[in-house]
Amino acid sequence: MSETSNVLFVAFENHKVPEFKEVKNKDYIYFGEENVYPDYLIELYLRCAKHNAIINGKVNYIYGGGLVVDDKTSNITQKAISDNFIKTLKPFINDMIKDFELFNSIALEVIYNKVGTDIATFAYMPMSKIRTNGKEDLYFYSNDWSQRNQTEDKTGYKEFKPFDFENKVKGSQLFVFKLKSPKNGVDKNVYGIPNYIGATAAIETDIEISNFHLNNIKSGFSMGTIVNFNDGVPPPETQKVIEKKIKNKSTGTDKAGGLVITFNKTAENAPTITSFTPNDLDKQFIEIGKRVDQEIFTSHNIVSPTLFGVATEGALGQRNEMIDAYELFQSTYVSVRQSILEDIINGFASLFGIANRIYFKRSNPVKSLLPDAVIQRVYDAYPIEQLVEIMGLPTIKVPQTPVAMVEEKKKCSSEWFKTIGRSVDDYEVLFERDYEGQTDEDCILEFTKQKFATELTPNQKSIIDLLGKDVLTPSDAIAKVLKITTSEVNDIIKELVSKGYLTSGSEPTKKGEVASEDANTDGIEVKYKYGWRAGVPPDDKSREFCKDILGLNKLYSRSEIDNLNNEQGLDVWDSRGGWWNKGGANLPYCRHIWKQTIIKLK
Repeated sequence: MSETSNVLFVAFENHKVPEFKEVKNKDYIYFGEENVYPDYLIELYLRCAKHNAIINGKVNYIYGGGLVVDDKTSNITQKAISDNFIKTLKPFINDMIKDFELFNSIALEVIYNKVGTDIATFAYMPMSKIRTNGKEDLYFYSNDWSQRNQTEDKTGYKEFKPFDFENKVKGSQLFVFKLKSPKNGVDKNVYGIPNYIGATAAIETDIEISNFHLNNIKSGFSMGTIVNFNDGVPPPETQKVIEKKIKNKSTGTDKAGGLVITFNKTAENAPTITSFTPNDLDKQFIEIGKRVDQEIFTSHNIVSPTLFGVATEGALGQRNEMIDAYELFQSTYVSVRQSILEDIINGFASLFGIANRIYFKRSNPVKSLLPDAVIQRVYDAYPIEQLVEIMGLPTIKVPQTPVAMVEEKKKCSSEWFKTIGRSVDDYEVLFERDYEGQTDEDCILEFTKQKFATELTPNQKSIIDLLGKDVLTPSDAIAKVLKITTSEVNDIIKELVSKGYLTSGSEPTKKGEVASEDANTDGIEVKYKYGWRAGVPPDDKSREFCKDILGLNKLYSRSEIDNLNNEQGLDVWDSRGGWWNKGGANLPYCRHIWKQTIIKLK
């Protein structure tokens, strides 16, 4: 290099495939050279518009209509348990699916009860924050794997044993599921690799093309820009400072586009550099962009980009092709991924005694692909039940007409209700509330909660809690805490044992641990009766229809009332006895309401 000229070239890092390598003095296997490869995958997801749209679209297709249970053979109690299990998963099921699509892996923290006998609940764990050792018999969690020194205070570092229901613990275990790919060399193959791994370079290219154009607009620099300093060659340290300032102020945050900086004693000493920027760079980017798109779509198994909101030439308005593409994508990709997740979910469900299969309800975009006129013709040609089942179309609700108004037309009268239902006198009513759209299962859970709230005294609950923390807590110590006698403590423990809240060894049973959520619901049913709305005092000014129904004093099942809806052509749940003039406002219902009850045969 001549003393009169000094040339620097700002280089850019090449794409790399992740390594799974063992590092000296580290218990865990590095995921990538710097142990942050999942963060790189997240960055690709956040910065590439096409890749982001595809991942989000896949998550939506897989989630579909959400988790449901095949409960055709379940009783009310089993339905309630299944629905409660699904409610536990609902807050994080989308996060699980997204991790599955980003990393081909998922992680769940399985949390046991205080005595380590049964699963209490689950917690979502971001897969990007999980590492493991070579044997995969220990897992590690950290909020920041870029740090060399991992501590609980600094990075939230924790260790977990793999989930094993046969070897329960007090605390929690980590369930991890991974779909692995073959690895070259001697690397420990311990991490999942995403299906789109072959397109990460294409995704990076798509990002850089966007960055290039953005920085050209922001700064005016492009590939081949040369900056000459012709007032002498400064020391290397000064050159670095100058380079940094120019890059920060001129080339944008991502430094897209090459930039050559020269330092010369005089202008005559400036280097002669042949331009390496083609004149038709914009056309080249168009062609590169097409190849990049194709690689991204291929790696994601995408048969039609329009399914993900990505416009393609010649695809506008081709509805039949879109429907065919959806069906193909559903069968070749979505259903396969759903099946894997369903197997995992049902494996955990079985530990809660749930035998009926839980599955993802399939989403159906057919409606959004059909013109309204076509939909109306289909409505006219087929029964509603078939449309709902086959096409996923919403049921058309007949406009609500007050029952009192249609009595004159003989479409509905109290005579309908005389042929169904059963006398209230045949049942013991255990629980009652105004019906405002709640499910039967929700009613059971609410009844259960209130039942236990009244069954257990504060001292009983405190004793269960204290023994749950330490079963060896002596009675005299409990007596001091509760400010009662030791004899009273022993009597309460005996009573809790006899009722099944404690074992003979004074350990809380499952019933004792979840006393606010569990109850014996054998022989109970949910039925409905016609009654006065809460807060409305009864009087004798009701319409004849309402008086007749009240006088029947009957209880009806949900299906019996639903059948009346079909026979009458109106919604009996909503319309009831007509309208109500409340303070000058005409409300589309009367002063009466359906009462949701928990009953038991006498």
